[in-house]
Amino acid sequence: RNYLVTCAKTLAEMPEIDAVQLDYIRQPDLILPKGLWGNYGLDMSQYLAPYDFCYCQRCKTAYGAKPHPHDAKWIDFRLNAVAETATLLTDTIRQCGKRAGAAVFPTPKMSAAMVFQAWDRFKLDFAFPMLYAKFYEAGDAWILDCLEEGQKAVQETWGTALYPGLHLPDYTEEELKAFLPKLLEKNPRGFCLFSHETFNTDAVRSAVKSIVKPN
Repeated sequence: RNYLVTCAKTLAEMPEIDAVQLDYIRQPDLILPKGLWGNYGLDMSQYLAPYDFCYCQRCKTAYGAKPHPHDAKWIDFRLNAVAETATLLTDTIRQCGKRAGAAVFPTPKMSAAMVFQAWDRFKLDFAFPMLYAKFYEAGDAWILDCLEEGQKAVQETWGTALYPGLHLPDYTEEELKAFLPKLLEKNPRGFCLFSHETFNTDAVRSAVKSIVKPN
């Protein structure tokens, strides 16, 4: 944590930087999106202890008992371990007069179950929920539902601004042009596109320019 604080402070103190984004601020993957299971040859419909759980002596000592993967107190301990780290970093960033954000899994509830990332507990100015629908074998309606769920969750805590993230390889130019207006109706703040390599194509830039007009 001290090392991460040093990194965050170094970035946030740079005059040319407006904000600092946290990434991979979570535990290892407990349950990956179903569309990715084949990449690893795993059925991840349930927790797989050899891949997912840290039972080192340090964690056992901090927890104060022998953990069990489905123990509610152990789960909350792990959720708080991530949230405390995130808050430590976001507080550091804000103390430098900059905004703090994070790339996160689709909704706080899903994130908590999948990677112990209850991001509604984070003190974030903004967040980029990774709403990569095809990873979850879902479609655009799922994206809008997740966005609404996330908005409700952060309204009750920090009022975090959400910029839903889309996975560009999953869209044609026509599909982007059709969906982005619907997304902006639900979330006028904006959106996030992943990744740079895919964005840097004529088709994607054309789709975005047709929707987002310069001031």
